[in-house]
Amino acid sequence: MPKQKSSANKLNDPGWDEVFEHAGQMYDIDPLLLKGMMYTESGADTSPENRLSAFSGSAYGPMQFIPSTAQKYAVDPFDPWDAIHGAAKYMSDNLKTYNGDVRKALLQYNGGNDPKKWNQAYADSVARYYNQMLQPQRNSRPRRQPFHRVPLRKR
Repeated sequence: MPKQKSSANKLNDPGWDEVFEHAGQMYDIDPLLLKGMMYTESGADTSPENRLSAFSGSAYGPMQFIPSTAQKYAVDPFDPWDAIHGAAKYMSDNLKTYNGDVRKALLQYNGGNDPKKWNQAYADSVARYYNQMLQPQRNSRPRRQPFHRVPLRKR
């Protein structure tokens, strides 16, 4: 799939599923996890006005990249296609670092290398969005399996 910039700024527009699916396939990440991250990071706001994080003031775009991470992954944080693919690559790396532990990979994505900065509410929010999106698919065919590395539901 060639890189396509989208002018759409609503995550439920038809073209977005294709972007999430493509990024998920490239980096072996469940597309619903990526969507959950985007909802949590920016409210799924892909509009040009989404320039700065309301929380930290230093993260940008729909997947809320800080400049150093955007540079490391060669991501244009304001381009939703690029940001989604960059987030998938970053999560793939984090999952390798944490032996498939989705929660720790999410916390690293959100808080960086310092576990003292890890925000448990962030991982809970992504899990909540993920499970909400997964629920309708459980009742349809073909049946989608939960994220394959570890369950995101609280035990």
